Amino acid sequence: MKKSNGFYVFLGVLLIIQTILMFLTLAYGELGEYTENKPSNIWSIIWTTAYIGLWQVLSNLTALISGIVGLVKCEGDATRKLLSILLILSFFPGAYCMIIAIGSHF
Repeated sequence: MKKSNGFYVFLGVLLIIQTILMFLTLAYGELGEYTENKPSNIWSIIWTTAYIGLWQVLSNLTALISGIVGLVKCEGDATRKLLSILLILSFFPGAYCMIIAIGSHF
């Protein structure tokens, strides 16, 4: 049972991280500005210094893989199944946020 609780925590924390990264990526895509090729507001500074784009890509892949693994090993557990499905579904908005962020500055 303890091993199962650890996986719940992992899935929950990963879902929270994915949500925060999606928010930061979307905020950069919509509000990020550059002046003379330098970040000129907080969203651009966060994006540039914290490598949010890299973390978003890694989080997307981790969420997708962990969601699939959690779904395969759910063993009839409804909570794990729900968290796994939410992680798998979070891949698509995460990818959309990356497209918005990258496309908004070209």
